[in-house]
Amino acid sequence: MTYEEDLQDEAAFWAHFNSDALARGTPHWLDLQNATRIDRRPYNPFNDHRIENALRGSLKKNLLDQAGIGPGRGLDFGCGIGWLALELARRGFEMDAIDLAPDSIEIAKTYAKEQGMEDRIHHFSADLGTYPLPQQTYDVVAIWDVLHHLPDPEGALQRIKESLLPGGRLIILDHLGFDSSLGSWVKWLDRLLPIAPHAFFSRIRRRLGWGESPSPPSPVVDAPFEHCSEESILPAIEKVLPGAHISSALPIGIHLAHHHEAPVWCAPLVWTFVAFVDRFLLSRGASGEYLTVVWVAPNDPKSD
Repeated sequence: MTYEEDLQDEAAFWAHFNSDALARGTPHWLDLQNATRIDRRPYNPFNDHRIENALRGSLKKNLLDQAGIGPGRGLDFGCGIGWLALELARRGFEMDAIDLAPDSIEIAKTYAKEQGMEDRIHHFSADLGTYPLPQQTYDVVAIWDVLHHLPDPEGALQRIKESLLPGGRLIILDHLGFDSSLGSWVKWLDRLLPIAPHAFFSRIRRRLGWGESPSPPSPVVDAPFEHCSEESILPAIEKVLPGAHISSALPIGIHLAHHHEAPVWCAPLVWTFVAFVDRFLLSRGASGEYLTVVWVAPNDPKSD
């Protein structure tokens, strides 16, 4: 397939993913403050805002706090259906929000209008991999879970860096990939933690070979560009953003959540405990599956 065809498939994947979620409630990736649990199959932990809050809620709060409070101009690079642009607009920023998928942009526009934010958020659709950003324009640029979808994260970071005003802030969360050396932790927690009854019986059927493959595919189906550049992200950040504050996050939590479905009634408790285990592993030097980055543009761009 050509690059353009892959872009179309990527946009179509997210159009379906988001429209299906919206038919079932308010996903947290639309509105962090008013989210509801999305009950759908196949299982995906990100459909449950309670799991998201337990595992990544503190990361979101910390990065939003790093962005600061407006007034100012901001960019949500890879906005999806708009939760991050909406949060920054609520904090007083005038936001530009860009995403590949036109359908996602229309959803974000409609919801921003419902929230009275249509004058504070300017949405538009473009190829994130090539779109030329304006020079020295933004006080803050936010990138949440986007770089690993881009074939050339270094080129994207360079364009984003040049779009910041002197003293502007770039805040990032992204996915680097799971450290397989932590597999034993995932294995034992998967065995010990409470499991949803239907997930338990599904495992039994698979092990007995009753109507299901003994080696089923991952329950989360990926978009065409998912994980296409994970190994390139950290080298690109270190090259393009000298002096950036880089922190490791979530050694096992998200990986485990994609393979272990806890009972609905106790899911917040289960994943709060897993978040504690994540923090323990980080304190022992474990590598995170995710990283967070904060970089401040120098007041004199020539000094960088």
